Amino acid sequence: MPKVSVIIPVYNAEQYLRECLDSVINQTLKDIEIICVDDCSTDNSPQILDEYAQKDERIKVLHQKTNNKQGYARNIGIEISSSDYITFVDADDSLAIDAIKTLYSKMIEVDCDVVIADLDTFSECIQDERFVENYKNYYKNKAHEEGLHTFKKEFMRYRSGPVAKLFKKSIIIDNQIKFPENLINEDGGFHIAYFAYVQKIYYINKKIYNRRLHKESTMAKRKLKNERKFDIFEVMVWAYHFLCDKNLYKNFKKAFLFCYEEKMLSLQKRCSEEEKEQLYPKMKAFEKESGLNLLRILQKIFSINSFYRKYTVITILGIKIKLKRDNHNV
Repeated sequence: MPKVSVIIPVYNAEQYLRECLDSVINQTLKDIEIICVDDCSTDNSPQILDEYAQKDERIKVLHQKTNNKQGYARNIGIEISSSDYITFVDADDSLAIDAIKTLYSKMIEVDCDVVIADLDTFSECIQDERFVENYKNYYKNKAHEEGLHTFKKEFMRYRSGPVAKLFKKSIIIDNQIKFPENLINEDGGFHIAYFAYVQKIYYINKKIYNRRLHKESTMAKRKLKNERKFDIFEVMVWAYHFLCDKNLYKNFKKAFLFCYEEKMLSLQKRCSEEEKEQLYPKMKAFEKESGLNLLRILQKIFSINSFYRKYTVITILGIKIKLKRDNHNV
């Protein structure tokens, strides 16, 4: 049985795929399996995957007949994996040569629930590395230094992707944890679900993962094109129901509220007025169901309400100002 399963979802990544695969097959830890799930690519990615599988028996390739997004691809990879430990790599990124050995060695040494290392990022077309800076600042504030930590509730508040981490498959399987499927930002749901079961975290202050930002990456599309904005909301609803189904919501409500508030404020900033009119009823219904009532509280403090056809109501510190709208803008 291999020591680590490396799961790589692939969709139209031909420009970067060889670099990614080379970085994985050349790892200093050789006893690994590499599961590549082609999510119905329309470029030469399937041919590249088959070429590499012919040369390296550790590579398993699954070709999907329909495009179901990264969450589905990762779930399929987990299902067929045969190792006790799992790590994820995106097809347009790459690993430092000792990345997997670094994660695995520490996992075996300290027997924790997840090992997390640092990542590096570089941009080909957009200059936005705030999420990486946030990642670094989080660990400065919470972990302080490399070592073993037990701050699972606080960590749940900071949502990050599944890369540069080593997970225990037993935690995933025993608790029926999955990535939300057919959604963008699916990693947030998996993150919340997995860390609800985490007791011990080891943080390694070392950059082992190279994150590439480019115009076709999920991160860039989300920032530049605002594709599928409401998926962020749907993922948070998915995470809420997961926690409820597992009788974990009461224990993690505060951490979940922090995540939800952060993501919804970010989402609203990116929405047009028309999109907000679609989003707000969904949020109100969900907050009533979950008991969060966040939107109602925010609107009492500060909001710009455009539900009314004739007026816009601006609320500042609880004081409402009603402005008549221009009929041409109705």
